[in-house]
Amino acid sequence: MKFKRISVILAALCIALSASACNGSGSGTSSEKSSAENSTVVLSEVSSETGAESGKEASGDVSGEVSEAGTSKEETPEDTAAQRIRCLDQKHKYTYDLQAFKDETVKELERRLTSSYVLLYDAAEDKVLFSSNGEMNCYPASTTKLLTAITMCKLVPDPQTVITVGNEVYMIDSESSRAGLEPGMKLTMEMLMDALLIPSGNDAAYVMAVQGGRLYKNDETLSAQMAIEAFMELANKIAANIGTTRTHFVTPDGIHSQEHFTNARDLAVIADYAETIPVIKNSVKKPVADWTLVSGENAYWKNTNYILDKESLRYSEYCTGIKTGFTDEAGNSLIASAEIDGHVLIAVAMNAGSSVSRFDDCNILFEKGFELYGLKYTYKNQKTD
Repeated sequence: MKFKRISVILAALCIALSASACNGSGSGTSSEKSSAENSTVVLSEVSSETGAESGKEASGDVSGEVSEAGTSKEETPEDTAAQRIRCLDQKHKYTYDLQAFKDETVKELERRLTSSYVLLYDAAEDKVLFSSNGEMNCYPASTTKLLTAITMCKLVPDPQTVITVGNEVYMIDSESSRAGLEPGMKLTMEMLMDALLIPSGNDAAYVMAVQGGRLYKNDETLSAQMAIEAFMELANKIAANIGTTRTHFVTPDGIHSQEHFTNARDLAVIADYAETIPVIKNSVKKPVADWTLVSGENAYWKNTNYILDKESLRYSEYCTGIKTGFTDEAGNSLIASAEIDGHVLIAVAMNAGSSVSRFDDCNILFEKGFELYGLKYTYKNQKTD
């Protein structure tokens, strides 16, 4: 009897310690065509060697698991990753306040917006201010890459971890947008994040999925396809844990599949959570990235989000990201964020009327959203009448 009681007490203590560690976590064809996105990629070979280790495993607290006999066994990396994704560190509830706008504002938005699926979320107040087909299924295209980024950060939380590019970059669609990654290149997680989110590199998405899937399963011999499947299994678990309800992804870049779907509301949830992770938040707001990779190559990437481009008519100084998307099936899409005086709004515009109207749609949503709080959101081609 005493032995049983001691075992129960030990197990309870381990569960408490594990929960405590969890509370501290959190810190499309999505072949998004580069011609449509005007992505600029320049890579020049500058051969140099590096001794940096590639594919460093994710660090994190590991609690011993107590067996029936009262002994502990060491957790595997897969156990640790599973523990991290069970941590519901997403505090927002995404409640709806569809009476926020006056009727005439709602009518104006319905008249001016071109996107088929629209949602405006107030991250500061944790409420949805406007929705048009926001709960209806749609294809995410390359906005998928936000969840890919989140999943990789769960597996590799250190942005200075060095990752080596493998042959997985040859798996992407021939018309994909790419960051110009080639097998053997070495780059840090921070660089890889930029390659994923700034030029919308499908090659970077596959590097994350294959390297991340092998880490998740703790098996370096896993085939590229099996590693991608493992990574997407983890990604869907994370999506559910942060509050999505209608999202199911099967590829890391959002290449079109009827099994790969979401809705505007869930994309706002994913974007909101992504912005709690510093390496993602810092990446999505960069107009350009200019790097010398760990292995010596020079990389220059231009953001596909025109609202960040000072030369664009859609530019706004208040925009802080986040991610574009395009496929024939999904249409032109954008998740955007903006901040004024600490007040953050997230706009989702899916299947817009054209490649540029998605930026107009988000700017209009921000303009009307910030007006509710007496804040003036401005952008270059804003109507003044």
